[in-house]
Amino acid sequence: MKLDRYSMMIVCKYFENEEDYIEVMCVCKKFQGITKQFHYNPIPISSFSLFPNIETQYLYEDGEEVLNGIINTVICYKVSYKIYKQKKCNNCKWLNICYERSDRENRTTEIPKEVCSLGFGCFEQTLLEQLVIPNTIKKIQSYCFYSNRFLTSIQLSTNLTILQNDCFKGCIALKSIILPLKLQIIEKGCFSYCTSLTSIKIPSQVYFLGDDCFSFCSSLKEVILPNTLTYIPINCFNECISLKKIDLPMSIQKLNDRSFRKCFNLITIQLPFTINTIKSSCFESCTNLLKIDLPSCLTYLDVYSFFNCMSLHSIHFNTTSLKSIKNSTFSNCSSLHSIDLPNGIIELEENSFENCCKLSSIHFPSSLTHIQSNCFLQCTSLNQHSFPVTIQLDDCVFGI
Repeated sequence: MKLDRYSMMIVCKYFENEEDYIEVMCVCKKFQGITKQFHYNPIPISSFSLFPNIETQYLYEDGEEVLNGIINTVICYKVSYKIYKQKKCNNCKWLNICYERSDRENRTTEIPKEVCSLGFGCFEQTLLEQLVIPNTIKKIQSYCFYSNRFLTSIQLSTNLTILQNDCFKGCIALKSIILPLKLQIIEKGCFSYCTSLTSIKIPSQVYFLGDDCFSFCSSLKEVILPNTLTYIPINCFNECISLKKIDLPMSIQKLNDRSFRKCFNLITIQLPFTINTIKSSCFESCTNLLKIDLPSCLTYLDVYSFFNCMSLHSIHFNTTSLKSIKNSTFSNCSSLHSIDLPNGIIELEENSFENCCKLSSIHFPSSLTHIQSNCFLQCTSLNQHSFPVTIQLDDCVFGI
């Protein structure tokens, strides 16, 4: 498909340096002089040589000089609200005004309409109880509402697209929050230690959750996740001790380290067949988890994945792609009675089933070649086992 001059101008808006514009004008005769059609500069400039007909100059970095003869300017770089008030003028437009902690004169909670982001720690450790964030706000930066111990209610901007690290961490009185539909990114620790938060619905456009997002939310009972996520991050729901219900979307492929560790009230969870990796301690000490169906796409089950799941009495392997049971994967699963290991398993590592004291029956697949020491340590009820003839047994497999 051939581009006309207008279409090429649209493409040119995404160029990053002068060389890109010069090259495109050399590609084809019809693109010669295309930069003369721009009425603003899409990249930083120091002269009119490349864009001779601009009427408005965009300034992309602090310190750029306004060219002689330019009347209208647009400030693209971030400035504080205080700087904006000092330098604002009729012919200047400001695109990135950030409301900083130092801008809050007399500790006011009113957010000016010109502001488009809330700065680092802007409302950190205040006595704030309620707040309405205007719809001009698109970003809330790290620690903005960190440890607001009295914050019970907050209405977020409908145009918000990103919540940065630890935004609401430690807001122990916050019981509920409605996340806007345009939200795309929730960074590390954003709602960790929000101990009164009872439920959360992640909007459908969110494609990134950071580590520790909801860790230690001890009252969190229900979570709704979008099908835009491909993994559950590290410590995401770690020690959400009240969590009872969570539906994992079919888009999820990986459960990271300690994703659901110590979710004491989690009785059951449906793992979609798309999951191929479960990382270390993912469900460690989920002491009320009753059964688990491991998905057909699973290829990696890490150490301590189900360690100390004391109520777990049923494990169903739907996969034949799993090559090993890692160290202490099912240790302390004291309610487990029997297990049928799938074909494809080659090795059982140290302490894989240690202290599964009710385990009385286990089926070993013909693919199994190696069982490491202490694999069945303290499995005092194990009395039915037949090993493939090709198997290598390390010393003290049964702790004897």
